[in-house]
Amino acid sequence: MAVAICKKCVHYRMRAKPYMGSDFDKRNPASIKIIEKWEQEYEDRGLSWEEPRARVLLENRTGAEAFDYEPYHFAWCALFTPFDTLLRDVMDQARDDGKLDYAKELATESIKRGNDNYDKALNGDSDAIDDLTKHHSITIDPVSGEVSKVYALCAIINLNQQCLLFQSK
Repeated sequence: MAVAICKKCVHYRMRAKPYMGSDFDKRNPASIKIIEKWEQEYEDRGLSWEEPRARVLLENRTGAEAFDYEPYHFAWCALFTPFDTLLRDVMDQARDDGKLDYAKELATESIKRGNDNYDKALNGDSDAIDDLTKHHSITIDPVSGEVSKVYALCAIINLNQQCLLFQSK
């Protein structure tokens, strides 16, 4: 199996980095100079204005909490979102056993079921919500009842650079 690099896949998503100024600032030479100076000071000190947020996201990624919002500093897979946490282990086992076609079939079925159930869950279908909750594919706000999908991080889905559903751009 060829090495699957997420950044070269059609399903790869990465949130655009925010610009520290406004559209007006881009036309104002004095503002551009101030923003560039500020960014240079951070660079000279070896810092990044993104670092605190990235650290929180990394702790979130490696902890028990799920990404129920689009990650800021980590690439995610549009195909595997909403993420079925039980699927990865099953796919890895099938791949280790040499059953690649079976693993691809499992992944495809899981993705289809997850997307169908997510659409139903948004409309209040309790069976779909139960199924997605069982697979840790959604989170539910206990106050508002809002359903949020869990984003599949590329670093978790494609841990061994052997993504079964990789599609080159």
